[in-house]
Amino acid sequence: MSATRRAFAYVQARVQARYGRLPAEADWRRISGVRALGAWLEDARVGPLRAWVKGFSAASTAADIEVGVRNLLWTEIDAVSDYAPSAWQASIAWTAWLPLDGVLGQLRAGGALPAWDRARPLLARQLGGEGNWGPGEGGRAGIGPLLGT
Repeated sequence: MSATRRAFAYVQARVQARYGRLPAEADWRRISGVRALGAWLEDARVGPLRAWVKGFSAASTAADIEVGVRNLLWTEIDAVSDYAPSAWQASIAWTAWLPLDGVLGQLRAGGALPAWDRARPLLARQLGGEGNWGPGEGGRAGIGPLLGT
């Protein structure tokens, strides 16, 4: 087996281990009937979603939850990228842009982002002081196709 195949076998094993820790159908059923955020979070903390909800509370706003979940996703993407062969790490890291399609749509339409969105490190490195996407920024970040440029 080539070194690249062995490296990808390691990545696959790590991803599958993470996949195995996801909630099962019974876990989703257990929490699906809970209507209040605080109660739902308490129920979710007892199962496999514990790591995903530990930073949230009943006082969390929609913005807090969105930023928190995206940060968790970016942590996972970084971990998978770290497992991968070095030639693939940049490509895997690039997938961190995909969950930002709604944000990028707002930028495509010429809109500025709210302050809490501009604070995201991935975006902050690309934005001007007013939260607007500068000319040519998509190409520099490698996301021109996502911006329609």
